[in-house]
Amino acid sequence: MLGGKLWAEVGVAVENVDEADYNLKQSMLKHSIAIYIAGATQLTELPRERWVRERYAYQIPAYYHVLKLVHERKDVRLKAENILENLS
Repeated sequence: MLGGKLWAEVGVAVENVDEADYNLKQSMLKHSIAIYIAGATQLTELPRERWVRERYAYQIPAYYHVLKLVHERKDVRLKAENILENLS
C-alpha cells in the first residue's frame, strides 16, 4: 500500500500541506494531524514556519517533523530515538 504514489503525495504534504492530495489532507484532518486555519479568526500573526501554510497547518510541529522523517526514510517504523536525533 505504501507505494510510489503515496510516497510522492507525502512528499508534497511535507513541502506544502496546502498542496497535498485532497484525500491525504482529509485523513490528516480526521486524525488531528493537520488543522484547517483559513476560516479561523487570527488573534495574533501566524508563525512563518514550514508547518504553517495559508489554509492548513500541522496540529503541532512534531507531526511535521515525523512526517518529514517518514518520507525521507520511506519507512513508517520509526523509534523515538530516530525522531529526536533528527530534530537537533
